[in-house]
Amino acid sequence: GNSNFAGNVVLATSKKLSLTQGASGGTFMSVLHSGSEQWGFQVANGSGSLDYIGIGIDGETPSLSIYEDGDVSVNGTVPLGNFTVNGGTGDATAQDAVQAFSRTSSTANVLAAKIKLVTNPANSGTSHGDLKFQVKTTASSAESDSFYTDGITINGFNANVGIGLGTGTTKLDLKNNVAGNYAYFGGSTDGGQR
Repeated sequence: GNSNFAGNVVLATSKKLSLTQGASGGTFMSVLHSGSEQWGFQVANGSGSLDYIGIGIDGETPSLSIYEDGDVSVNGTVPLGNFTVNGGTGDATAQDAVQAFSRTSSTANVLAAKIKLVTNPANSGTSHGDLKFQVKTTASSAESDSFYTDGITINGFNANVGIGLGTGTTKLDLKNNVAGNYAYFGGSTDGGQR
């Protein structure tokens, strides 16, 4: 049966709490947050190293899964490597897989960069994904996609590399949004080539 406790449950030093879930897996603990969201901790019994413990909204696919071999998956997909971020199913920007890096400067601006896997609109958008490296080029403490500039784009259809604006139309494509020099080759004393 169920037991309700009005206070804390405290374990003695060096003791542990053991919970047993059936062989098929499922939620072994639920946490209700102030009457709004109910979070679930669940286990799954997969083949080989696909057993995992997951955390997410109770009764749904886990948001975060840690597999028995140490691989981690975000957004409920079998890991493709040590750390996998799944954007979801669909062709809209809401399904882009995004890894963000940020820090706050002494002037309260948020310095940020992102790595994104996005659909390739020019070449079979539903079959290939472009990998974009973006940096936040607008000084601000706020967040908006419009604050970011594509630094490097690797075209998922042909592996062309674009530096500057857009995807590469050749194996290495350098673009600038203003007329002038696109690249510089050389050292500090030899004058270099542009």
